[in-house]
Amino acid sequence: MDSPVWTSWAYYPPQTMTFQEWRNNKEALLSYIEATHLGVKGFVLDEGRQPIRNADVVVEGNAKRVRSTERGEYWRLLAPGTYRMFAAARGFHRSEPVTVTVGDSGWPPSAQIKHFVLRRKAAGQATNPQ
Repeated sequence: MDSPVWTSWAYYPPQTMTFQEWRNNKEALLSYIEATHLGVKGFVLDEGRQPIRNADVVVEGNAKRVRSTERGEYWRLLAPGTYRMFAAARGFHRSEPVTVTVGDSGWPPSAQIKHFVLRRKAAGQATNPQ
């Protein structure tokens, strides 16, 4: 995810302003970095507890999907609230939707942990992850 951050009125502030701009924005930037932990994270695994790469992790009602890494990890930034989500991958049955509540439990925020275990489809079954 790209996220441009503006700390000054100048795109390239003069070198003489750099230290002052850092002091002016340090706490806000650190809080922004800490906020990246708000949401849900976990693994998408098969029944043998092996990672599933490129699995879609879907929040119902939200068009933004995230994919699991080579190690089956995923991260989904979400504002505080209650969400229904599921995981799907080619060659596997889609998981049942689960309800996850992301709380506003103080600072620094911490992500809810939700792991998904997917069952492999039998040979010849459709492999559409939807």
